[in-house]
Amino acid sequence: MRLIAVSFIVAISTVAISSSASAQSRSLREKALSQCIAFVQSNSPQPVDAADPQQNARLNMYKSCMKKLGYRP
Repeated sequence: MRLIAVSFIVAISTVAISSSASAQSRSLREKALSQCIAFVQSNSPQPVDAADPQQNARLNMYKSCMKKLGYRP
């Protein structure tokens, strides 16, 4: 019984530690995402519609920015 209780406490601690690390990395990714979106919006013209060739340029700028910061776009 004591072994089960100790195992349960270890399992709960592991989950708590991994979820806080996951939340922190998610926060950093969201920060990078916001930074790249702001960069693209300020450095390229607004596309008129989805078929506008500028849309591809914006997408490539966004992908490049995310890769530079070490994240998958």
